[in-house]
Amino acid sequence: MEPMSHVSDEDLAALVRPYADPAERAAESMLRPDTLAEFEGQSRVSDQLGLVLEAARHRGGVPDHVLLSGPPGLGKTTLAMIIASEMNAPLRISSGPAIQHAGDLAAILSGLVEGEVFFLDEIHRMSRPAEEMLYLAMEDFRVDVVVGEGPRRNRHPLEIPRFTLVGATTRAGLLPGPLRDRFGFTAQLDFYDAAALEHILHRSAELLAVPWIPSAPSRSPAAPAARLASPTGCSAGCATTPRFEPMARVTRDGRPGRA
Repeated sequence: MEPMSHVSDEDLAALVRPYADPAERAAESMLRPDTLAEFEGQSRVSDQLGLVLEAARHRGGVPDHVLLSGPPGLGKTTLAMIIASEMNAPLRISSGPAIQHAGDLAAILSGLVEGEVFFLDEIHRMSRPAEEMLYLAMEDFRVDVVVGEGPRRNRHPLEIPRFTLVGATTRAGLLPGPLRDRFGFTAQLDFYDAAALEHILHRSAELLAVPWIPSAPSRSPAAPAARLASPTGCSAGCATTPRFEPMARVTRDGRPGRA
């Protein structure tokens, strides 16, 4: 095989590079939908979430806390970005494994601004002390900061701005009941069907300005059905295979029998 002389060493190195360059990251962010109307494949979740955001805009407050559950890759992070975009609010992103102490959560919550969207991925992996602090923050928008140890230990309440927590989990059954009850809206994301996936690929191809080849129509199952319907395994019009009777045999008492 002749070497590809028209491909530079830089292009070949880009194919196996373990990280994305700024151009690739810009293209990836461009493919993410910015509004619920552009979010394909989850029409039920989009419609219900749209009502939640519209109600928040009418009352002039922040949306209720949102819990998104489902397998990886279905758009939980994208929905959190859409919520922030629809509400014209900043977005803060963190994950459950990164919050192992209550102080870690208190530092994040104290830095939020009014109306900010706090996306917490893998919320089921957060530590129990942090969960207990999150209960109070979601309900009363304040946290209790403990200062000191032993007899000098004091609890100081800290008011935090009103925010919207968007929790994402792939294992909703691991969330404790008190935490699930504090979410005003919960949604289960389902797998995409073939039509939605094809529409997403078409949209991505248009945004990236690459050729789009639609999928070929599937074969009609009429022929296999007709073949199965025929007792001989042939479709209508084919030659019928003669049926052979089993050979006769003679039993010990001399009477004929079936083989």
